[in-house]
Amino acid sequence: RQMIIDSITGEYDVILDDGAHTPRSMETSFSVLFPYCKIYIIEDLHAWWLGYKEGDEKSTFELLKQIEKDGWLSTYATNEEAEYISRNAKLLEVFHRGDLNNPLSMSAVVINKRTSHD
Repeated sequence: RQMIIDSITGEYDVILDDGAHTPRSMETSFSVLFPYCKIYIIEDLHAWWLGYKEGDEKSTFELLKQIEKDGWLSTYATNEEAEYISRNAKLLEVFHRGDLNNPLSMSAVVINKRTSHD
């Protein structure tokens, strides 16, 4: 987490997460970095393809799909991060190609900041 925070140099138009593809990595990066961008993209969501969960928690994909309804419920977010994301995140699009049960499929999710019109 601190290494991510130390790498922030301002506000970005787009952040593309092509990290470790685990719930912990994707959710921590999103929780820390989303306040610093207009659009956040997570690609290759391998973790949700395989139903990967750490313990009884929901998959990252399930959390992202429900973000506007339930807020950001990631166990890897601080309370401050979760509150910010819950107030400001809007799921724009989910892209996938191929069989979602096949880890060789392609997928991405795009999240942006809510506007006063949302």
